[in-house]
Amino acid sequence: MVNIKTDKKIPVLGCLAKAGFLSVFIWFLAIIINAILGSPKMGISAMSAFFIFLFLMSFFVWVIFWSILSLHLGKKQGKLSEFGAYQFIRHPMYSAIIFLFFPAIAILLRSWILIIACLPIYLIWRSAIADEDSQLKNTFGEVFANYKKNVRPFFPNFLKINKYIFFGVSTLAFFLIIFVGLNFSAFYLRAVSWQEEGEEITPIKIEKTENINVLPASENIPPRPKPIYNEPNSIIISKIGIRAPLVFASGVSQKELNAALNQGVLVYPGSKLPGEAGEVFLTGHSSTYIWNKTPFGQVFTLLDKLEIGDIVTVYYGQHKFDYQVTNKFVTTPDKVALKSASDTKTITLFTCWPIGTTWKRLVVEGAEIE
Repeated sequence: MVNIKTDKKIPVLGCLAKAGFLSVFIWFLAIIINAILGSPKMGISAMSAFFIFLFLMSFFVWVIFWSILSLHLGKKQGKLSEFGAYQFIRHPMYSAIIFLFFPAIAILLRSWILIIACLPIYLIWRSAIADEDSQLKNTFGEVFANYKKNVRPFFPNFLKINKYIFFGVSTLAFFLIIFVGLNFSAFYLRAVSWQEEGEEITPIKIEKTENINVLPASENIPPRPKPIYNEPNSIIISKIGIRAPLVFASGVSQKELNAALNQGVLVYPGSKLPGEAGEVFLTGHSSTYIWNKTPFGQVFTLLDKLEIGDIVTVYYGQHKFDYQVTNKFVTTPDKVALKSASDTKTITLFTCWPIGTTWKRLVVEGAEIE
């Protein structure tokens, strides 16, 4: 494409002022709604949100700088800027504002409402560039008309840039859409957590597992009688909102185990029972496909949120057993097995990991406490 010089005034700010004002209005409206409703909050830590914010803002600054440099060179020569950033996107600065700047702030604040607000902001910019494109056509005539045909307004044409990049990005996007769709409930649970101000729980921290008061299998003193609770056999983990029944499988085949997992948290065959010396071995779904209609398909989706010192409560035989988390790790399936006989009373929770796969296992261990 050939550049031509023009004596007409080249629009510099374009629709920036108008669209920028409307975007800020929408943004503050979303912040007010967010403050009134409380959230939904993104299920990521403040530290992770900060690093994502830094990455997006760094990319934003780079795109803005590149775009301004390209505009400056075009204005200096009295030409349409169709090189640098503008050879890939007609409006790179606007794209950076829509898809980098606003999402970066929303992620920093961990607010899904602010992420949703990016959609009307995009539509505002989409509408506003029509006037700017009309100005550019009046200024540059046929040159801009041809440029507009070949370059997209906000997204680069990957097929035109490189067909391998295009097919790679398209395949990856298709796979992610299908994968997230099949495991939507689990990903939704991980992504969204409703919290009121001051409701976040700070886990108890311990330095060493030896500091935990582990109950031995036997003592030389008579055991104290346990209080009776009118609770069904169940597991409760308040920190991550788990309350599920304890269930037993009718056999050891995969079909029988899966049938039990659909009914709650499975006491794995061969496991010790709460109150007995040894290891209570429990497992539950981290995710399940959308066609598997069970209320316990995501019972262990948030298991990785547990930290050392957190409490796991089990009710069994109308007695209550509290366990304090001592360890957490990810390993291969072949390394997850019941431990040999032990004099201590422990618990192991495990589930498939990462979400939507059976590639590895997430394991959380704990010890019974007073």
